[in-house]
Amino acid sequence: MELSLLPEEAITAGHRLADAAEAGDWPALFDLLDAIPALSVNQWRPGAAAWLTPLHQAARHGAPTEVVAALLERGALRGLRDARGWTARDVAEDAGGSAALLAQLTPPRSPLTAELIRTLDANLEWAIDGTIRTVGLLDGYSDQDLRRALRYPPVAVLHEAAAAALHCAIPGLPGGVQVTLRCGYLETVAAGQTRVITQRGAVLTTEGIA
Repeated sequence: MELSLLPEEAITAGHRLADAAEAGDWPALFDLLDAIPALSVNQWRPGAAAWLTPLHQAARHGAPTEVVAALLERGALRGLRDARGWTARDVAEDAGGSAALLAQLTPPRSPLTAELIRTLDANLEWAIDGTIRTVGLLDGYSDQDLRRALRYPPVAVLHEAAAAALHCAIPGLPGGVQVTLRCGYLETVAAGQTRVITQRGAVLTTEGIA
């Protein structure tokens, strides 16, 4: 996410979390997650281009299976990819991780086809962009591709999230965007509006109250 969109306290907390993960200081990392509810186990260093989550760092360190299990219990997503397109399992394999670690980090298979995932990703991004602009957020970004400022939930990992749902925090949008995978389609809730997103596009089903 573009740093200029984040409050200073969020940037500071995010760097502390990333520092702990990069150092392999798992007690400190879990203490931070417990102490600061706004932190996500799936976030990477604020403003960093590598997109390395704590699970990627655990894979790089060859962390004990107990640490990886604790990250997974807190909602770490095995299917999230870094900027190279690598999952945590890919990182562990590259680092010579054990067979037990590789098995633990193997993402579950998505029930969606690759083609449907690509289409839903595009339609989801379009729908979120529209919500952001409709409610008048991100002044100064209206002429830019919002995807350079925000990274939206990838459809490919929704099936492994709790209740098949992810929350996308967007500065200035109370409640952010909740994205839920249904049976072959998506449902989003943002700004009091509910949308159904299919491979054909997005349909507003519930209008927000001004």
